[in-house]
Amino acid sequence: MRLPEGAEGISYGALKALDGYPFSLQFSMPCDGVPEFVQENRLASAGKKTPDEVLTAVMDAGFTPDAGAAYLRAEGTKLPKVVGALFERSGKCRMFVGA
Repeated sequence: MRLPEGAEGISYGALKALDGYPFSLQFSMPCDGVPEFVQENRLASAGKKTPDEVLTAVMDAGFTPDAGAAYLRAEGTKLPKVVGALFERSGKCRMFVGA
């Protein structure tokens, strides 16, 4: 996962689990940089349903689930599966990523 230039308020975590190393990542970025970030990280639009992997982080940050755009790793890529949700507030976009 490559963070966009200008990313701020970055937080992340990872856990060792039986099925690998689930991780979470969140950061803010200028909204006009979202298309480039999505393309560079090979994400695809997945509607508006907030993925379960990031739901708790989204609610903890005060966002309404299912009110932002949802993303998942595009098919046909060999990169690890990730999901994401994007919310806009006061001209900034907050991205939540999980696996």
